[in-house]
Amino acid sequence: MSGLDPGLKDKINAASCGITDKTAKDYEHLMDVCEAYLLKNHLISKKGIFFSAEPLQDAPYLVVAWIMNLCDKIKLDGMIHAASETRATYGHAQKMRAAMTYAFGHIYQLGSVLWH
Repeated sequence: MSGLDPGLKDKINAASCGITDKTAKDYEHLMDVCEAYLLKNHLISKKGIFFSAEPLQDAPYLVVAWIMNLCDKIKLDGMIHAASETRATYGHAQKMRAAMTYAFGHIYQLGSVLWH
């Protein structure tokens, strides 16, 4: 249990976000797109379970599946995207990854490095 006032924590989190409001909205949109992809492809059973403070065990793989399917030449089913199909760019793939880092790292306060 933390001794810090929750209001102070909220202010610190908002100030340390390091992104603009527009970027936050873009990331939140990509979160919606990711969740829609996972639902459409039956990789999650219902809305609202993927993004949480207790992520699914396979969450990293699901993120990779979403990015690869949209950005890579080969789809997850092994089929090659048609030449006429527009794939997302490498830059967009980086933004997709950044959105997931924002979601799990900032919104849900998860991360790989402990606070010292």
